[in-house]
Amino acid sequence: MNKRKLEKRERNKKDKEWRQKVLYKWDHTCALCPETKRINCHHIIPREIKMFRWDEKNAIALCPKHHKFGLFSAHKNPLWFFGIAKNMIDFEYLTNKLLNFRWDENVK
Repeated sequence: MNKRKLEKRERNKKDKEWRQKVLYKWDHTCALCPETKRINCHHIIPREIKMFRWDEKNAIALCPKHHKFGLFSAHKNPLWFFGIAKNMIDFEYLTNKLLNFRWDENVK
């Protein structure tokens, strides 16, 4: 098996483990409503920044409406989402980690 396939397999495995941990942390329930079906894990800071991709503190569990599809969702209205979510996440931890961010080492 070539190197790219092995890397992709490993990345998918880590993604799955990360998702399971995030869903467990949020009790398989949307952080913004009582929905428990089809829960998504949303990265606060984009997963393309390597140092945040599998960080459980960089995630929140959301139903599809609050993740991507509702007028007030994390992807369609990020400013609204940040105002709501900042008290639910470890904002200080993410801020401090961002202060140590090095673009050349941490972006795909």
